[in-house]
Amino acid sequence: MALSGVWECRAGGYTWNTLYEPNPRPSDVPMAISGRRKFDDDKVVKYETAEKDFEVEVSRTLNKWCVTVYQMPDRQILVQDFFPERWKALARAQDFLRLLNQRKKKEEEGLAGHRDDDDF
Repeated sequence: MALSGVWECRAGGYTWNTLYEPNPRPSDVPMAISGRRKFDDDKVVKYETAEKDFEVEVSRTLNKWCVTVYQMPDRQILVQDFFPERWKALARAQDFLRLLNQRKKKEEEGLAGHRDDDDF
């Protein structure tokens, strides 16, 4: 069986001679789409603590989502954690932020409590 010089697929997109050229009618070629992605799915998300002394960042790294906690102002990395899904990484980032903000409040409450003891 011999192949002819020109072969055309049913959708009319590529021929044997133009295999690597772009499709003139991309809407004619069926595509496999596993799900729609939002345009902002790959954007880096940053959260700051109330005192702005820590920053929590969610970014895409290779095939995983990375949550990084930085100590400001020099952005020293304190913690990094990796997740297969974006929503899990965002949830963990918000958990980190909540814990960091609570820690600051507890330190302030602890200092206020010690000051009251000194008055006696």
